[in-house]
Amino acid sequence: MFDVVVLDLMLPGLDGVAICRAMRRQGPNRRTPVLMLTARREESDAVLGLDSGADDYVTKPFGVRELVARVNALTRRAHVLEESPERVIALHGIELDRRAGPRRCAGHPSR
Repeated sequence: MFDVVVLDLMLPGLDGVAICRAMRRQGPNRRTPVLMLTARREESDAVLGLDSGADDYVTKPFGVRELVARVNALTRRAHVLEESPERVIALHGIELDRRAGPRRCAGHPSR
């Protein structure tokens, strides 16, 4: 079990997208926060990384303080979800149902 996984999008052999998708499908780390770290800066690459299951996406070059802050934020969010006794958590107009995934709260405007 890991607290956070920092995963490069471009790896030899399996790429980061394939690894992230595999993590999300099975195993003890399927709910572990994943930060995708890559040199690929196109919007389509970021969308691909996030859609594969990454929780955050950072492009190179990056500042070490920003990376540490993002890892800390992912850890905090994961801790809040683990500690919450409720099945549904609402943050900023989005409800997170642990079994069904995120959805917009009724009556809250979409951004």
